[in-house]
Amino acid sequence: MDAALTQAGQRVSLAAADAMAPLAQGKLDGLCGLYAIINALRLTAWPHKVLTYTDSKALFSFGTKFLHRRRQLKHVIRDGMPASLWRELADAVAAEAEPRAGIALAVLPYDAEPNSTDTTQLFDFIHSMLMAQRPVLIELGNCYRHYTVIAGISAARLELFDSWGYAHIHRNACGYGPVARQRHALAHAMAIYSAYPTPLPSFR
Repeated sequence: MDAALTQAGQRVSLAAADAMAPLAQGKLDGLCGLYAIINALRLTAWPHKVLTYTDSKALFSFGTKFLHRRRQLKHVIRDGMPASLWRELADAVAAEAEPRAGIALAVLPYDAEPNSTDTTQLFDFIHSMLMAQRPVLIELGNCYRHYTVIAGISAARLELFDSWGYAHIHRNACGYGPVARQRHALAHAMAIYSAYPTPLPSFR
């Protein structure tokens, strides 16, 4: 049903994305993964709690210290972050954000079929999460080599809440997985969700 609705042209987006602007990344660092996580947490907490600049700065400090303890901070700033470390960072920063947001927060990874390169199931997952007002974190390979947040989906494109200011990418320019040859190779999707205001919907 979700896929049919999306293909029919129904646009689904996060109300929170209209209520705030994404935090902007520094031009000389590779910390887009950390910015994406914090931006997604800000979207998830709204409207129950507006995470302030002070809150976001504290989460950023926590995230950089986490990377430093892993002896990865210099490498990440220079070259970017591997996906396995990004997932660990998302779990850690979400846990750190809970007392500030006043709600339980968790990370739900997208469970792809093994060796799948089809985007249909991924777009179903994104649509399902956005219908429940859950932002979706994702890696954009090939053209951008970038981590970002998906805040909307339509039949034609994915709408981004992005630290570099990217607004959207076209669905027909997307493939799934590291071997995808399309302009955008999507990978390592995960949603951030909370117990407020509605339970997480079932998927599959």
